[in-house]
Amino acid sequence: MTGEQLDERLPVGNGGDPLDRLSLALNGLLERIETGVAAQRQFAADASHELRTPLTVISTKFEVARRKPRDVSHWEHVADDALAQARHMQLLIDKLLELSRAGAAGLHHERRDLRALAAEVVERIEPLARSHRVRVEVEPGVSVHAEIDPDAVSIVLDNLLRNAIDHSPPDQVVSIALDRSAGARFAVEDRGPGVPADMRTRIFEPFARGVHRATDRAVGSGVGLGLAICKRIVDGHGGTINVEDRRGGGARFVVTLPA
Repeated sequence: MTGEQLDERLPVGNGGDPLDRLSLALNGLLERIETGVAAQRQFAADASHELRTPLTVISTKFEVARRKPRDVSHWEHVADDALAQARHMQLLIDKLLELSRAGAAGLHHERRDLRALAAEVVERIEPLARSHRVRVEVEPGVSVHAEIDPDAVSIVLDNLLRNAIDHSPPDQVVSIALDRSAGARFAVEDRGPGVPADMRTRIFEPFARGVHRATDRAVGSGVGLGLAICKRIVDGHGGTINVEDRRGGGARFVVTLPA
């Protein structure tokens, strides 16, 4: 057993003698060590992935603000936006730490309107969309309520929107549609290249990334963790997440949660 290979265990016989009991006790200890190290690694990977968007938004705002002289009121507005993103990063860290320690038990459920939550996420991610020349909108409709962990579901929406923006051609629209069918459902649609049928299960695994058939090259700027994070959170809510073709071209990611 080494720092890189934590799954080795002591052999246990069938006699139930003191040596067997000692081996069982040590194996239990090794199991807890492996679980703890795995949680630590997961948190480090998830946190580094999730902090990319708010850091990009802050950088973009400062880069735009520095292009020409600005008055004091404008810099105050930029500082307020940067402070809001910093607070969001703190919420992300806290929630990811809870999930890495407790898994689904780290989810704190409350009744929330998914439409209002989606609007908050769209407002927060708008500078990133604008830098890619992509527009993000929430389609009109009725309120859709569900018992959710709002911080965790915000992470799901953040990742799905970031993924859609990353794969959208310039001057296109990314949309969020919500309805009450089969519980509480929302779908994020883009006008990008779509997801090949043979990738539609594998892209929810850690470090999996979509590939353009024509060039055989990975698409997007991520490292393949966002959709895996989404799946863990949705599974923890007792829901489902899948991807299908958007009518007219593109990808449609659908999340269904118990109402």
